[in-house]
Amino acid sequence: MKKGNSAKTLTSVLMAALIVTIAACETEPEAKEGITMYAAAKSGLIIRSEATTDSAKLGLIPYGSSLTVLEQTGDTLTILGRQGRWSKVEFQGITGWVFGGFLSANAPPKLVQEDPCDRFVRCYGKCEELLAGPGYEMCMDECSPGWARLEESCAPPSVYH
Repeated sequence: MKKGNSAKTLTSVLMAALIVTIAACETEPEAKEGITMYAAAKSGLIIRSEATTDSAKLGLIPYGSSLTVLEQTGDTLTILGRQGRWSKVEFQGITGWVFGGFLSANAPPKLVQEDPCDRFVRCYGKCEELLAGPGYEMCMDECSPGWARLEESCAPPSVYH
Protein backbone atom coordinates (compact mmCIF):
# COMPACT_ATOMS: atom_id res chain seq x y z
CA MET A 1 0.00 0.00 0.00
CA LYS A 2 1.29 3.45 -0.87
CA LYS A 3 1.91 6.09 1.80
CA GLY A 4 -0.51 8.53 0.17
CA ASN A 5 -3.35 5.99 0.18
CA SER A 6 -2.98 5.07 3.86
CA ALA A 7 -2.97 8.77 4.82
CA LYS A 8 -6.16 9.29 2.80
CA THR A 9 -7.75 6.20 4.36
CA LEU A 10 -6.85 7.34 7.87
CA THR A 11 -8.19 10.83 7.14
CA SER A 12 -11.44 9.36 5.79
CA VAL A 13 -11.91 7.14 8.85
CA LEU A 14 -11.24 10.05 11.23
CA MET A 15 -13.65 12.33 9.34
CA ALA A 16 -16.38 9.66 9.44
CA ALA A 17 -15.85 9.19 13.19
CA LEU A 18 -16.03 12.96 13.73
CA ILE A 19 -19.27 13.26 11.74
CA VAL A 20 -20.89 10.40 13.68
CA THR A 21 -19.79 11.96 17.00
CA ILE A 22 -21.14 15.41 16.08
CA ALA A 23 -24.44 13.95 14.87
CA ALA A 24 -24.87 12.14 18.19
CA CYS A 25 -24.32 15.31 20.25
CA GLU A 26 -27.19 17.52 21.33
CA THR A 27 -26.87 21.18 22.21
CA GLU A 28 -29.43 21.01 25.03
CA PRO A 29 -30.28 18.04 27.20
CA GLU A 30 -33.68 16.64 26.30
CA ALA A 31 -36.32 15.56 28.74
CA LYS A 32 -36.15 11.83 29.34
CA GLU A 33 -39.29 9.84 30.07
CA GLY A 34 -40.13 9.08 33.70
CA ILE A 35 -37.78 11.64 35.25
CA THR A 36 -38.24 14.87 37.15
CA MET A 37 -37.66 18.08 35.20
CA TYR A 38 -38.24 21.76 36.04
CA ALA A 39 -40.26 24.51 34.34
CA ALA A 40 -37.71 26.99 32.99
CA ALA A 41 -40.07 29.51 31.33
CA LYS A 42 -39.83 32.67 33.46
CA SER A 43 -43.45 33.61 32.82
CA GLY A 44 -44.61 30.05 33.59
CA LEU A 45 -45.03 26.99 31.38
CA ILE A 46 -48.43 26.39 29.78
CA ILE A 47 -49.72 22.83 30.13
CA ARG A 48 -52.04 21.85 27.26
CA SER A 49 -54.54 19.11 26.46
CA GLU A 50 -52.65 18.04 23.31
CA ALA A 51 -49.18 18.45 21.84
CA THR A 52 -49.97 21.60 19.82
CA THR A 53 -49.97 25.33 20.53
CA ASP A 54 -53.62 25.43 19.39
CA SER A 55 -54.91 22.96 21.99
CA ALA A 56 -56.77 23.93 25.16
CA LYS A 57 -54.74 25.32 28.05
CA LEU A 58 -55.10 23.22 31.20
CA GLY A 59 -53.08 25.53 33.40
CA LEU A 60 -49.79 27.31 34.01
CA ILE A 61 -46.84 25.60 35.70
CA PRO A 62 -44.91 28.22 37.70
CA TYR A 63 -41.25 28.88 36.96
CA GLY A 64 -38.97 26.49 38.84
CA SER A 65 -41.71 23.94 39.60
CA SER A 66 -40.83 20.26 39.33
CA LEU A 67 -42.86 17.93 37.11
CA THR A 68 -42.60 14.37 35.80
CA VAL A 69 -42.06 13.69 32.09
CA LEU A 70 -44.19 10.73 30.94
CA GLU A 71 -43.46 10.61 27.19
CA GLN A 72 -42.35 12.73 24.23
CA THR A 73 -43.28 13.28 20.62
CA GLY A 74 -40.74 12.43 17.93
CA ASP A 75 -40.53 15.77 16.14
CA THR A 76 -38.20 18.55 17.29
CA LEU A 77 -39.62 22.07 16.91
CA THR A 78 -38.49 25.61 17.59
CA ILE A 79 -40.74 27.87 19.67
CA LEU A 80 -39.58 31.35 20.72
CA GLY A 81 -36.01 30.47 19.75
CA ARG A 82 -35.92 27.28 21.85
CA GLN A 83 -35.68 23.79 20.37
CA GLY A 84 -37.44 20.82 21.90
CA ARG A 85 -40.17 18.23 21.61
CA TRP A 86 -43.63 18.15 23.09
CA SER A 87 -43.47 16.32 26.41
CA LYS A 88 -46.41 14.70 28.17
CA VAL A 89 -46.05 15.57 31.85
CA GLU A 90 -47.75 15.18 35.19
CA PHE A 91 -47.88 18.22 37.47
CA GLN A 92 -49.87 18.30 40.72
CA GLY A 93 -52.38 15.73 39.49
CA ILE A 94 -52.79 17.30 36.03
CA THR A 95 -51.56 15.35 33.00
CA GLY A 96 -50.98 17.31 29.81
CA TRP A 97 -48.44 18.45 27.25
CA VAL A 98 -45.71 21.10 27.54
CA PHE A 99 -43.06 22.27 25.10
CA GLY A 100 -39.81 20.57 26.15
CA GLY A 101 -37.67 23.52 25.08
CA PHE A 102 -38.71 25.17 28.34
CA LEU A 103 -37.81 22.22 30.58
CA SER A 104 -34.58 22.00 32.54
CA ALA A 105 -32.88 18.98 34.10
CA ASN A 106 -31.74 21.20 36.98
CA ALA A 107 -33.77 23.55 39.13
CA PRO A 108 -33.42 27.01 37.54
CA PRO A 109 -32.07 29.91 39.61
CA LYS A 110 -34.51 31.82 41.79
CA LEU A 111 -35.93 34.99 40.26
CA VAL A 112 -35.27 38.24 42.06
CA GLN A 113 -38.34 40.41 42.46
CA GLU A 114 -37.79 43.85 41.02
CA ASP A 115 -38.35 46.77 43.37
CA PRO A 116 -40.79 49.13 41.63
CA CYS A 117 -39.18 52.09 43.40
CA ASP A 118 -35.93 51.49 41.49
CA ARG A 119 -37.31 53.00 38.28
CA PHE A 120 -38.43 56.41 39.45
CA VAL A 121 -37.58 59.93 38.34
CA ARG A 122 -38.05 63.13 40.33
CA CYS A 123 -40.82 65.33 38.91
CA TYR A 124 -40.83 69.13 39.06
CA GLY A 125 -43.73 70.89 37.39
CA LYS A 126 -44.89 69.39 34.08
CA CYS A 127 -42.37 66.55 33.76
CA GLU A 128 -44.97 64.32 32.11
CA GLU A 129 -44.89 66.49 28.99
CA LEU A 130 -41.09 66.38 28.88
CA LEU A 131 -40.46 62.70 29.62
CA ALA A 132 -43.41 60.73 28.30
CA GLY A 133 -43.13 60.00 24.60
CA PRO A 134 -45.53 58.14 22.28
CA GLY A 135 -46.75 54.97 23.95
CA TYR A 136 -45.37 55.94 27.36
CA GLU A 137 -46.96 57.61 30.34
CA MET A 138 -45.87 58.89 33.73
CA CYS A 139 -47.15 56.78 36.60
CA MET A 140 -47.31 58.29 40.07
CA ASP A 141 -46.67 55.77 42.82
CA GLU A 142 -46.93 55.46 46.56
CA CYS A 143 -43.18 54.88 46.93
CA SER A 144 -42.37 58.53 47.35
CA PRO A 145 -44.45 61.71 46.83
CA GLY A 146 -43.25 63.76 43.88
CA TRP A 147 -41.59 60.79 42.18
CA ALA A 148 -42.91 58.91 39.17
CA ARG A 149 -41.87 56.10 36.87
CA LEU A 150 -41.92 56.11 33.09
CA GLU A 151 -43.67 53.00 31.77
CA GLU A 152 -45.28 51.71 28.59
CA SER A 153 -48.34 51.15 30.75
CA CYS A 154 -48.92 51.96 34.38
CA ALA A 155 -49.01 48.28 35.32
CA PRO A 156 -46.56 47.31 38.06
CA PRO A 157 -43.22 46.03 36.77
CA SER A 158 -43.17 42.29 36.11
CA VAL A 159 -40.89 40.03 38.11
CA TYR A 160 -40.38 37.89 34.99
CA HIS A 161 -38.43 40.20 32.66
